[in-house]
Amino acid sequence: MKTYPSAKDRISGYACDLSSPDLEANIHHLFAQSGDKLDHVVFTAGDELAITKLEDATLERIQKAGLVRFYAPLLVAKHAVKHLNPGPASSITLTTGSVSEKPNKHWTVVASYATGLHGMIRNLALDLAPTRVNLISKSWCGDDTVVGWDAGGSDGRVHEDHQGEVYDGGDWETGGCGGVISVDFIYCWSEKTD
Repeated sequence: MKTYPSAKDRISGYACDLSSPDLEANIHHLFAQSGDKLDHVVFTAGDELAITKLEDATLERIQKAGLVRFYAPLLVAKHAVKHLNPGPASSITLTTGSVSEKPNKHWTVVASYATGLHGMIRNLALDLAPTRVNLISKSWCGDDTVVGWDAGGSDGRVHEDHQGEVYDGGDWETGGCGGVISVDFIYCWSEKTD
Protein backbone atom coordinates (compact mmCIF):
# COMPACT_ATOMS: atom_id res chain seq x y z
CA MET A 1 0.00 0.00 0.00
CA LYS A 2 2.89 2.35 0.69
CA THR A 3 4.29 1.71 -2.79
CA TYR A 4 0.97 2.34 -4.58
CA PRO A 5 -1.12 4.70 -2.40
CA SER A 6 -3.33 5.61 -5.37
CA ALA A 7 -4.47 1.97 -5.57
CA LYS A 8 -5.45 1.58 -1.93
CA ASP A 9 -9.12 1.21 -2.84
CA ARG A 10 -8.32 -1.63 -5.31
CA ILE A 11 -5.58 -3.55 -3.47
CA SER A 12 -5.94 -5.31 -0.16
CA GLY A 13 -3.99 -7.94 1.69
CA TYR A 14 -4.89 -10.41 4.39
CA ALA A 15 -2.75 -12.69 6.52
CA CYS A 16 -3.42 -16.42 6.46
CA ASP A 17 -1.56 -18.99 8.55
CA LEU A 18 -0.95 -21.89 6.16
CA SER A 19 1.11 -23.86 8.69
CA SER A 20 -1.71 -24.28 11.20
CA PRO A 21 -3.71 -27.44 11.86
CA ASP A 22 -6.69 -25.15 11.14
CA LEU A 23 -5.44 -24.76 7.57
CA GLU A 24 -8.76 -25.21 5.78
CA ALA A 25 -10.66 -22.92 8.15
CA ASN A 26 -7.95 -20.27 7.74
CA ILE A 27 -8.19 -20.47 3.93
CA HIS A 28 -11.98 -20.28 4.06
CA HIS A 29 -11.71 -17.18 6.27
CA LEU A 30 -9.15 -15.62 3.91
CA PHE A 31 -11.48 -15.84 0.93
CA ALA A 32 -14.46 -14.68 2.99
CA GLN A 33 -12.50 -11.50 3.82
CA SER A 34 -11.84 -10.77 0.14
CA GLY A 35 -15.49 -9.88 -0.43
CA ASP A 36 -15.83 -9.25 -4.18
CA LYS A 37 -15.22 -11.80 -6.90
CA LEU A 38 -11.58 -12.24 -7.90
CA ASP A 39 -9.96 -12.58 -11.30
CA HIS A 40 -6.75 -14.33 -10.29
CA VAL A 41 -5.31 -16.25 -7.36
CA VAL A 42 -1.53 -16.69 -7.24
CA PHE A 43 -0.03 -19.06 -4.67
CA THR A 44 3.65 -18.40 -3.97
CA ALA A 45 3.72 -19.28 -0.27
CA GLY A 46 6.43 -21.50 1.06
CA ASP A 47 8.05 -22.35 4.33
CA GLU A 48 11.51 -23.57 5.24
CA LEU A 49 12.50 -26.39 2.92
CA ALA A 50 12.43 -29.73 4.78
CA ILE A 51 15.74 -30.99 3.44
CA THR A 52 16.51 -34.12 5.41
CA LYS A 53 18.19 -37.46 5.00
CA LEU A 54 15.66 -40.16 4.20
CA GLU A 55 16.65 -42.19 7.26
CA ASP A 56 15.77 -39.17 9.44
CA ALA A 57 12.33 -38.65 7.85
CA THR A 58 9.47 -39.56 10.15
CA LEU A 59 5.81 -39.58 9.20
CA GLU A 60 5.29 -36.43 11.27
CA ARG A 61 8.16 -34.59 9.53
CA ILE A 62 6.98 -35.75 6.09
CA GLN A 63 3.43 -34.54 6.73
CA LYS A 64 4.70 -31.20 8.10
CA ALA A 65 6.88 -30.74 5.02
CA GLY A 66 3.80 -30.88 2.80
CA LEU A 67 1.45 -28.67 4.80
CA VAL A 68 2.35 -25.31 3.21
CA ARG A 69 3.82 -26.58 -0.06
CA PHE A 70 1.25 -29.23 -1.05
CA TYR A 71 -1.89 -29.39 1.10
CA ALA A 72 -2.31 -25.60 1.28
CA PRO A 73 -2.26 -24.98 -2.49
CA LEU A 74 -4.75 -27.81 -3.02
CA LEU A 75 -7.12 -26.34 -0.45
CA VAL A 76 -6.58 -22.82 -1.79
CA ALA A 77 -7.65 -24.04 -5.23
CA LYS A 78 -10.68 -25.80 -3.72
CA HIS A 79 -11.89 -22.60 -2.05
CA ALA A 80 -10.64 -20.09 -4.63
CA VAL A 81 -12.86 -21.36 -7.42
CA LYS A 82 -15.94 -20.29 -5.44
CA HIS A 83 -14.60 -16.72 -5.31
CA LEU A 84 -13.33 -16.35 -8.87
CA ASN A 85 -15.25 -14.75 -11.68
CA PRO A 86 -16.46 -17.65 -13.83
CA GLY A 87 -14.77 -18.34 -17.16
CA PRO A 88 -11.36 -18.72 -18.76
CA ALA A 89 -10.39 -15.10 -18.05
CA SER A 90 -9.87 -16.12 -14.41
CA SER A 91 -6.93 -18.19 -13.23
CA ILE A 92 -5.28 -19.97 -10.36
CA THR A 93 -1.49 -20.13 -10.44
CA LEU A 94 0.49 -22.36 -8.09
CA THR A 95 4.25 -22.58 -7.59
CA THR A 96 6.64 -25.51 -7.42
CA GLY A 97 10.40 -25.77 -7.61
CA SER A 98 13.01 -27.07 -10.00
CA VAL A 99 13.70 -29.98 -7.66
CA SER A 100 10.56 -31.53 -9.18
CA GLU A 101 12.63 -32.21 -12.30
CA LYS A 102 16.25 -31.88 -11.18
CA PRO A 103 16.98 -34.07 -8.14
CA ASN A 104 19.23 -33.12 -5.24
CA LYS A 105 20.66 -35.41 -2.58
CA HIS A 106 18.54 -35.48 0.61
CA TRP A 107 15.64 -33.67 -1.07
CA THR A 108 13.39 -36.74 -1.46
CA VAL A 109 10.66 -35.44 0.84
CA VAL A 110 10.66 -31.95 -0.70
CA ALA A 111 10.88 -33.33 -4.25
CA SER A 112 7.95 -35.66 -3.66
CA TYR A 113 5.64 -32.75 -2.90
CA ALA A 114 7.15 -30.52 -5.60
CA THR A 115 6.64 -33.23 -8.21
CA GLY A 116 3.16 -33.99 -6.91
CA LEU A 117 2.10 -30.45 -7.81
CA HIS A 118 2.52 -31.32 -11.50
CA GLY A 119 -0.16 -34.01 -11.20
CA MET A 120 -2.31 -31.82 -9.00
CA ILE A 121 -2.34 -28.98 -11.52
CA ARG A 122 -3.29 -31.22 -14.45
CA ASN A 123 -6.26 -32.60 -12.59
CA LEU A 124 -7.29 -29.22 -11.18
CA ALA A 125 -7.41 -27.95 -14.76
CA LEU A 126 -10.09 -30.57 -15.45
CA ASP A 127 -11.94 -30.17 -12.16
CA LEU A 128 -12.00 -26.36 -12.20
CA ALA A 129 -12.63 -25.77 -15.93
CA PRO A 130 -13.24 -23.29 -17.43
CA THR A 131 -10.98 -21.48 -14.93
CA ARG A 132 -7.38 -21.62 -16.15
CA VAL A 133 -4.93 -23.39 -13.85
CA ASN A 134 -1.17 -22.77 -14.11
CA LEU A 135 1.95 -24.10 -12.43
CA ILE A 136 5.18 -22.14 -12.36
CA SER A 137 8.25 -24.23 -11.65
CA LYS A 138 11.11 -22.02 -10.63
CA SER A 139 14.53 -22.39 -9.17
CA TRP A 140 16.27 -20.08 -6.77
CA CYS A 141 15.87 -16.53 -8.06
CA GLY A 142 18.33 -14.52 -6.01
CA ASP A 143 16.09 -13.93 -3.01
CA ASP A 144 17.12 -14.62 0.57
CA THR A 145 15.05 -17.78 1.02
CA VAL A 146 18.00 -20.08 0.40
CA VAL A 147 20.85 -18.29 2.12
CA GLY A 148 23.67 -20.80 2.40
CA TRP A 149 22.02 -23.30 0.05
CA ASP A 150 24.69 -25.63 -1.32
CA ALA A 151 27.36 -23.57 0.41
CA GLY A 152 27.59 -26.21 3.09
CA GLY A 153 28.39 -29.19 0.94
CA SER A 154 26.66 -32.22 -0.47
CA ASP A 155 24.22 -32.68 2.38
CA GLY A 156 22.31 -29.52 1.36
CA ARG A 157 22.55 -28.03 4.83
CA VAL A 158 24.09 -24.75 5.88
CA HIS A 159 27.17 -25.33 8.00
CA GLU A 160 28.22 -22.76 10.60
CA ASP A 161 31.31 -21.76 8.63
CA HIS A 162 29.10 -20.91 5.61
CA GLN A 163 26.36 -19.04 7.48
CA GLY A 164 25.30 -15.94 5.57
CA GLU A 165 26.74 -16.99 2.21
CA VAL A 166 24.45 -16.78 -0.78
CA TYR A 167 24.67 -19.27 -3.63
CA ASP A 168 24.94 -17.24 -6.83
CA GLY A 169 24.18 -19.97 -9.37
CA GLY A 170 27.57 -19.42 -10.96
CA ASP A 171 27.91 -23.02 -12.14
CA TRP A 172 24.57 -23.02 -13.98
CA GLU A 173 24.52 -23.33 -17.74
CA THR A 174 23.51 -19.69 -18.09
CA GLY A 175 26.23 -18.52 -15.72
CA GLY A 176 23.75 -17.27 -13.14
CA CYS A 177 20.18 -17.27 -11.99
CA GLY A 178 17.15 -15.20 -12.89
CA GLY A 179 16.21 -12.41 -10.54
CA VAL A 180 13.07 -11.89 -8.50
CA ILE A 181 11.76 -9.33 -11.02
CA SER A 182 12.17 -11.82 -13.89
CA VAL A 183 10.17 -14.39 -11.96
CA ASP A 184 7.48 -11.82 -11.15
CA PHE A 185 6.95 -11.26 -14.87
CA ILE A 186 6.26 -14.98 -15.32
CA TYR A 187 3.39 -14.75 -12.83
CA CYS A 188 1.98 -11.67 -14.60
CA TRP A 189 2.26 -13.39 -17.98
CA SER A 190 0.30 -16.40 -16.72
CA GLU A 191 -2.66 -14.09 -15.97
CA LYS A 192 -2.90 -12.78 -19.55
CA THR A 193 -5.87 -13.92 -21.56
CA ASP A 194 -4.87 -12.67 -25.02
